[in-house]
Amino acid sequence: MNGTGSTKGPAIGKHKTMLQWIQFKTSEIILQVVVVVISILLALAVDEWRDNKQQQELADRAQKGVIEELKANQKELAGTLATNDSIFQLLVPFLQGKQKFDGGVPFSAAQLSSAAWHMAQGTQALHRIDFNRLLLFARTHELQSVYGTSQSRLLENLGESWNEKREEVRIAKRKLVFQLATVNEVGRALAKQYNEALADPPAIK
Repeated sequence: MNGTGSTKGPAIGKHKTMLQWIQFKTSEIILQVVVVVISILLALAVDEWRDNKQQQELADRAQKGVIEELKANQKELAGTLATNDSIFQLLVPFLQGKQKFDGGVPFSAAQLSSAAWHMAQGTQALHRIDFNRLLLFARTHELQSVYGTSQSRLLENLGESWNEKREEVRIAKRKLVFQLATVNEVGRALAKQYNEALADPPAIK
């Protein structure tokens, strides 16, 4: 009986030691897994932060580029609009039939750029720009496109050759002068839109 007890004693002790070792190893493995998971999450967080930072910097550069382009267009339009308004005022007596007008209808075309806007549209930067300001940018470039089309049509008509009949020439000139007035009207609307786009964006209501 004593022999049997002495045999079980070492076996039980060995079994407890094995369980303790397994528990220790399990805890160590769990700890390692936790450390690895935390490291991966931290790395992902850092990558996301870096990506967000880069995207925001891209959005800031895109917005700055669009604003600078609009300012340049605003200045260009102001000069040509003043010139064309003066030209139209000189031609008003001709429209009223008070005086004759010999020669072609003069016109100063504005060279307006949309390069920065189109470049910004080709990136993922626009969704990080304030929505209200982005909406103003879009509206401004839509109206700028309308103005550009109006200019192009007027320039095409200015380049047409006229019939030698005096009455037909007079009618053609009147049409061009009225077309010039339309271009100027669109230009004034565009100038107003530039002012709104370059001001602080309105708050969402």
